[in-house]
Amino acid sequence: MASGVIVADGVIIEAHQKDIDYDVDDFKDYVEAFLKERRRREANGDKESFSQLQLQNMCLDLWFAGMETTSNTLSWGVVYLLNNLHVQEKLHEEMDRQIGSSRLITMSDRNNLPYANAVINEIQRMANLLPMNLPHETTCPVQIGKWSLPAHTGVIAQISNVLYDDQGRLYLLFSLKNHSALRYG
Repeated sequence: MASGVIVADGVIIEAHQKDIDYDVDDFKDYVEAFLKERRRREANGDKESFSQLQLQNMCLDLWFAGMETTSNTLSWGVVYLLNNLHVQEKLHEEMDRQIGSSRLITMSDRNNLPYANAVINEIQRMANLLPMNLPHETTCPVQIGKWSLPAHTGVIAQISNVLYDDQGRLYLLFSLKNHSALRYG
C-alpha cells in the first residue's frame, strides 16, 4: 500500500473523494456511502467513528470475502465437473450451441444459458459456501418441536441442516433436468 492509498472497487479512495457530490443524498458505491456518512458525522463533531483506516480495512474485508467465495466456488466446480462428466458434457454442449467458438462468453449470455446457471447454483449449494444464513426474525410466535419462539425472536439458520439428511447424505433438492426455469432478466 503505497503512501496510504488503497484500491477499492477499481478506484483509488483518495481520487474517489475528490469526485463525490456531497450535496446529493444518493451514492454510487460503498466507498462513497462511507465517505458521505463520515462527513455527516464530522459536521456533528464525531471525528473518530468513521476513519480512513476503517474504510481501507472494510474495503479489504469486502475484497477478501468476494475473492474467497469465488475461489471456493471455482474449486468445488472443478471437483464437481470432474466427477460428473455427463454434466460437463451437457454444459459444453449448451455453450457451444449458444455461444460457439468465435467469441468469449459475457454476462449478457446469462439468460441463454439456463443449464450453466443451474450447474453454478447446484455447485454453490453443494459447496455450502456460507454455513450460517443471514439473521432473520420471527414475525409471530412459532412452535418448533418442543421449543417455543416468541414473535420478534432473532434466528440464524445453519444452512447445512437443510442440505443433508440424517445419514449425512446431500439432499438432491434441485434437479438439473428442471434447468429451463433458471432464466434471468
